[in-house]
Amino acid sequence: MGLVDYWLDSNVFIEGEKWGGPYWLYPVPRFWISLNHMSDVGLLACPSMIYAELQDSRDGQPSWARERKKAGMFMDPDVAVQQEFQNICAYMIECYADNQYRRRFLDRAEPWVIAHALGQGGMVVTHKPREPKTVSRVKIQDVCAHFGVRCIDVEQMFQYHGLSYT
Repeated sequence: MGLVDYWLDSNVFIEGEKWGGPYWLYPVPRFWISLNHMSDVGLLACPSMIYAELQDSRDGQPSWARERKKAGMFMDPDVAVQQEFQNICAYMIECYADNQYRRRFLDRAEPWVIAHALGQGGMVVTHKPREPKTVSRVKIQDVCAHFGVRCIDVEQMFQYHGLSYT
């Protein structure tokens, strides 16, 4: 793998809280401790655009994100990542209709998560469930599959390292 093994999508933080998922900061502090540890040892990171999404969200622990930004968890794209982002945009324009779903996908951090995994190595970690492929809706797993990027969920990432969030 590259320097970072895992690139986290913002929904790992946001959706888990919004739907009362297993990752709330107070009931399950081990989740946050494990993420902090994995970030501190260089196993995981997030694109800087994830930080912006977390700050704009009422969920997603903005204060936690500010602390992790100081620790270097949120990374700006380098030239290789920017090139991969352009490749993702070209693919999206070619393969997906110009609709709200494509625009929403490209306006968010998801393509940057994939671009970091492509440009710097590693895999994508998302909390979004795998769904049947549709022509109109853009799924991060489908874009990852097209570009040969492995896409896993948080539980798989923790299990691989013998960690627990409970």
